Amino acid sequence: MTDNAMTAKPPLGVGGIIGESFSLLFRRFFVFFILAFIPTLISTAASIG
Repeated sequence: MTDNAMTAKPPLGVGGIIGESFSLLFRRFFVFFILAFIPTLISTAASIG
């Protein structure tokens, strides 16, 4: 009798995907910061004036 719950499954590579995402974020931090900051600045300016 084999137990299917005990069979080895291949790793999903989630750690690698998360690591690559953070690596991309920190390599291009200034670009991400500008892309997030400019719309916020425009929205704030539009709500004030």
